[in-house]
Amino acid sequence: MANRIHPIRLSFLHSWKMALGPTFARHGLQLSAFIMLIIVLVSYESVRRTADAKRQLPLRSRHPDGSATNRKRIAKRRNVLFIMSDDLRAQLNCYSGRYFPNPNSDFRMFTPNIDRLAGESLLFRRAYVQMAICGPSRASLLTSRRPDTISNWLLNNNFRLVNRNVTSLPQYFKQRGYYTEGLGKIFHRGQNWSNNDPVSWSVPWRSIDNEGYINDRYGNWSWSAATSEERDQYPLPDEVVLEQAIETLRKLAPRALSKEKNFFLGVGFLKPHLPFVFPEEFLKLYPLDEMDVPLGDNKFLPKNCGQRHFVGHTELFAYGDVLNRTDVGMNEILPDRKTKIFRRAYFATVSFVDSLVGLLMDELRSLGLDEDTVVLFMGDHGWHLGENGIWGKYTNFEQATHTPLMLRIPGLTDGGLVTDSIVEFTDVFPTVVEAAGLGTIPACPKRSGHVDVCTEGVSLLSLVRDPKSTVKDVAMSQIFTYSGPRMAYSVRSDRYRYTEWVPLVKETEGAKTNIRLLFDQVQDYELYDLEEDPEENNNIAGVGKYKGLMQKYSSRIKDIVEPVLHDVRSTLF
Repeated sequence: MANRIHPIRLSFLHSWKMALGPTFARHGLQLSAFIMLIIVLVSYESVRRTADAKRQLPLRSRHPDGSATNRKRIAKRRNVLFIMSDDLRAQLNCYSGRYFPNPNSDFRMFTPNIDRLAGESLLFRRAYVQMAICGPSRASLLTSRRPDTISNWLLNNNFRLVNRNVTSLPQYFKQRGYYTEGLGKIFHRGQNWSNNDPVSWSVPWRSIDNEGYINDRYGNWSWSAATSEERDQYPLPDEVVLEQAIETLRKLAPRALSKEKNFFLGVGFLKPHLPFVFPEEFLKLYPLDEMDVPLGDNKFLPKNCGQRHFVGHTELFAYGDVLNRTDVGMNEILPDRKTKIFRRAYFATVSFVDSLVGLLMDELRSLGLDEDTVVLFMGDHGWHLGENGIWGKYTNFEQATHTPLMLRIPGLTDGGLVTDSIVEFTDVFPTVVEAAGLGTIPACPKRSGHVDVCTEGVSLLSLVRDPKSTVKDVAMSQIFTYSGPRMAYSVRSDRYRYTEWVPLVKETEGAKTNIRLLFDQVQDYELYDLEEDPEENNNIAGVGKYKGLMQKYSSRIKDIVEPVLHDVRSTLF
């Protein structure tokens, strides 16, 4: 391993090269990787300024011919490259402005590769998850069913325990003759992690051999900058995932190019999930003394919001370097300097993932597969970096439920399209299927657990034809809490977020267990005006003039949610 060339070093150089633009390519500079790396590390400030200047160019929402979109019909089968990143909030330059996690900040990220992909894709600037926690979110998007439908509300639930017949997204492609393979983290590591849902894949899921060592080496610390020497001995898990993905693409290319066999390749990067571990050179992109990200006015829970909504720092406090601190308690905000340190580590980890995406896309292009492959890139949910007094995810706030989503369709999104339409992760399944040329997915009936293939979302291909149109009026997310117990259902409209905390009880029906939601006994209400209050600092549910608006959104929740959840096989109780 001593002579191994780190993919990440090459991608870091690639990012720099992309930031400098055509001048580099025109002169055909041929420097050794070592010399170029030294140049990058010495002059990173110049790199960032140059990259920032390029990133200020707006993504086009129209094709070069002036039409709203290329209306070419998707008639042939395409390959699918499905890329996920764990705990990735919309901390990317392509989301700068209103939809950035810090909307009042002009802070710039170093994410040139994902930004480039966004410039070739339909970028969904308002994509929302069904549940801001890994297992339920992934199960929901991979089945196109809401958590209630598949009884999947907890971290390690297995949706197959309740609905063995429900078809997953990769399984759908496999049934139609595609070669399907999953690398890294696609399904959550729950009860089915050892085989990672074998009915979905053509070959067994491949483990990451050195993950145990990595967890032992870095696992007790919230963040670490890995040295070259450490990575020479044991590459980081996401570097292994990248190498597996490149190896697989090279294996699949001949049959895919000859149209003999299409593929669906899922590549799941484990970062920026805690612990924030990344190659040390990425830390230099974000000098601590220049971390000018405003700490914001929302270091605490919103005004008029009960303490029962507080999830605190429980995820972060699992790590020894935080748990042993004496300057912060479990229900207190972190000191400003510590906040900057953690945010810096998260940003560096995001840039690490960006470099991996760049190398993966480079390989797709070099193999000639980019002209016939749909590429989907997404997070599985967002993450709070101290906003609302929270370090973690499991909330219904914007920081947790809003995440990146972009879809690249050769010939249809080449010029870069942007939509502000509200979309949900239940929309991913039918969208990818249609984009790949496999037709449409039927809408689900009520209580669709017995239906093999259907969608509780909608295909988003209409937004390729008209990015300024809308496909739905609200997105709905939810979380479960044992205190009560209760389910918090939240709808996000164009301007508002409305949340109801609904108690629930267990009922038995013979050998079956049902859950009844007590909508006539709602315990708490939340309403935020995100146009006036983008950081969700002030719960205005108690203001009389909003009563009619709250009734409207309450009805929308009841339109979506079944009052009785039947035949639940879960560990909720």
